[in-house]
Amino acid sequence: MAAKKKKPQDKGAGASGSTRSLRDKAEKELTRSPKRSPTLKGQTAEELTSELRVHQIEFETQAEELRRAHLALEESRDKYLDLYEFAPLGYLTLNDRTRVTEANLTGATILGVERHNLIGAQFRKFVAEKDVEQWVLYFTNVLNHGEKQICTLNLTRGDGSVFPARLEAVRLTGSDGAITVRIAISDITDIRLAEETLKERLKELNCFYGISALLELPGISLDEILKRTVLLLPPAWQFPNIAEACIILEGQTFQTAHFRETSWMLAREIMVNDNPVGRVVVCYLEERQGRNEGPFIREERHLLNAIAERLGHIIERKRAEVALIEREEKFRDIFNTINDGIHIHEIEPDGKPGKFIEVNEVACRMLHYTHDELLEHGPLDFVTGYHNRPVNEIFGELASTGHAIFETEHLRKDGTIVPVEINSRVVSIQGKRMIVAVVRDITERKRAENALALASRKLSVMSSITRHDILNQITALRMYIELAKEETDTEKLAKFSSTEEKIVDALERQINFTREYQDIGATAPEWQNVNASIQKAVAGLPMRAVRVEFDPANPEVYADPLFLKVFYNLVDNALIFGGEQMKTIRVSSQESDASLTILFEDNGVGISAEDKKRLFTRGFGKNTGLGLFLSREILAITGITITETGEQGKGARFEITVPKGMWRMKGANE
Repeated sequence: MAAKKKKPQDKGAGASGSTRSLRDKAEKELTRSPKRSPTLKGQTAEELTSELRVHQIEFETQAEELRRAHLALEESRDKYLDLYEFAPLGYLTLNDRTRVTEANLTGATILGVERHNLIGAQFRKFVAEKDVEQWVLYFTNVLNHGEKQICTLNLTRGDGSVFPARLEAVRLTGSDGAITVRIAISDITDIRLAEETLKERLKELNCFYGISALLELPGISLDEILKRTVLLLPPAWQFPNIAEACIILEGQTFQTAHFRETSWMLAREIMVNDNPVGRVVVCYLEERQGRNEGPFIREERHLLNAIAERLGHIIERKRAEVALIEREEKFRDIFNTINDGIHIHEIEPDGKPGKFIEVNEVACRMLHYTHDELLEHGPLDFVTGYHNRPVNEIFGELASTGHAIFETEHLRKDGTIVPVEINSRVVSIQGKRMIVAVVRDITERKRAENALALASRKLSVMSSITRHDILNQITALRMYIELAKEETDTEKLAKFSSTEEKIVDALERQINFTREYQDIGATAPEWQNVNASIQKAVAGLPMRAVRVEFDPANPEVYADPLFLKVFYNLVDNALIFGGEQMKTIRVSSQESDASLTILFEDNGVGISAEDKKRLFTRGFGKNTGLGLFLSREILAITGITITETGEQGKGARFEITVPKGMWRMKGANE
């Protein structure tokens, strides 16, 4: 009975349930064919023909499924290619002779040339003449080191215009040993203009979108497919007990245990893209006669044709997968070597960001989390609440235009905060709407902006002093000089002379202040020991019998190099205004999770409640009125604050509050 016939999918290794399904489909196509016998013996030619046609339809159906899968693979590849082509940075691949071998559309646009004119060109032709030597040294450095190298130089567009560019390059070695260099190019004209502006003011400087997604590596290799296929061939032939098979693919041979060339062989070429890449061969070890057609009948020839065609599709698909993997590795390199963090995350029904789908290595380093840890979260888990624009406005812009740029703050794993600029864009990946966000650390930019604001404030203060206070003093001095010219009374002349000396002293103090004030923020902050700073301050002052008790914790503070001046002014004020009862100055510190508080206390007369209100304002005080104002400005450079919390009659008490990350403990014995 045909129902008891052992079907081909039950034989050999590697058979699956999908094979039976394909056979059932084939049998439905042959419902008009006569039923088959359990064995070939006694079957008519029509029955054998029907049996072989079932096999043929099976292979044709599988070939069609392979074709559809190949098309789906190409569509997926094209989506990821779009991410590469339209990245916000230009990506070029150079060989070891600096010729361009690959470029995305952004790269061609940045350089102002058509891409076909860019491919094969020497990159040097796009380097401004004055930077050619720098380019040569940079490229040599990239070839000699495995890690990413960064430089800025001037490039020339196709129209001859020159622009500043940032180059980030890394050397790669292919599986064939060939060396290539990947370069990410960004036009930094705007940044350079900002840097030049800052350089004019305070000599300070303040700059991929990379895209890719992974396709899982298939669980079975091409070699394994060919090994299993060659074992499935003999049972499909007329005389399986003497049939052997062999598949040859570009020098590789996959064959059954006893295969050898005989006089009874059937072979077909395997074609990929209309080019022969190998052969599939079936042979008999002994002579057999197959129904007056020799050992192989027509249906077997058709079957071998179908197998060869199917193998061609499989090889084409596997090669496409390998090419896709290689391309994916290239994109992954770009994804992880660009200078910014990249977040790819879902979009919730309300339009807000959902969980991360993928992040690059830069994003992990920026937030101090591992890759797997970040994939358990979404971007909203790391924001502090600060945004430079209303959140609803940002979400609305993403929903309406699919693109938004804004600034926020991210909270790292260790609790520190990093200011970032986020360039978000809505994209479609595998049919799902997602957000791809380029996250840039703008710490340096913020420092530059703060420095610029400080410079403006300092210029305003110094301008006020030089153009108002000093001019007023000079006007008064000239008036007394004129009065002295006409005065003959010796006693009055002595008074005029004394007043003039006081005016000159005041001028000197104001000029000295401007010299000290202009130095605030002129050099980078540094770690400074509190006790050592107090010791230096005390060494330059007439301490009389006043005793100084130093801080047992002995902290170090990250502050402006003029940090010493803060304690000089505090000790000086204590000596001048503490009164006769002031005998001790005590310095201590208290730590909390958020800050360090340095306490500077004396046992003098203290400060009145009325004076406390104006204590740190410029011009307030019995001397110059500049000391405590200057101290506050010095500390503010690194976010440190100072307040006076003492009680009148019990001594002055200054609290210096140092924010988290700006102090470290050394210990009293270090």
